Amino acid sequence: MEADFAHAISSWDGKSTVLLLDIYQAQAQSTDFANQLVDALPVTATQQAATWLLKHHLEQGGVIDFDALNHALSDADLFGALMADANSHLHLLQIMPMIKADLALATRAQKHVWQQLIDKGHQSRHKFVRAWSWQGEFELLRASDATAQHIAEYTSRVTAALDVEKGAVAARLRNIARMLAKF
Repeated sequence: MEADFAHAISSWDGKSTVLLLDIYQAQAQSTDFANQLVDALPVTATQQAATWLLKHHLEQGGVIDFDALNHALSDADLFGALMADANSHLHLLQIMPMIKADLALATRAQKHVWQQLIDKGHQSRHKFVRAWSWQGEFELLRASDATAQHIAEYTSRVTAALDVEKGAVAARLRNIARMLAKF
């Protein structure tokens, strides 16, 4: 990771997106921008900004090296650090709908990494992480060769969660239930 890039994203206050949008505008056309973001994940001071920029990059139609991202997420220390930060965890869950083609081609080991991300999210005390964990699980289900039984089990879990969850999580679950009805 370039020192200037690392310094720029490490100076983010965690709130205002103005700095991150400026960085994105200045760096996004660089051929190694997405790789720099993946390289920034292991650095605690840059994780949150890197995951936000990764999500924004994909929202803008950018591409990432899925194998490199998956390899980075496979590191147990990094995975633990990312799960400890609710915003980084949330950003990673939020990219799942944007990488569904990659998820469809992912190996079992790669899908396992994402399933761990989802499972940790279901246990989170942060409502948006829980909500997006359900969405991520739906994306993983949709990207795999799910059996009718697996779909029925997931649908049952979504229905049961609707009895417990409130607010943003319940709204996400209702959207998923509607999508499952069309599955």
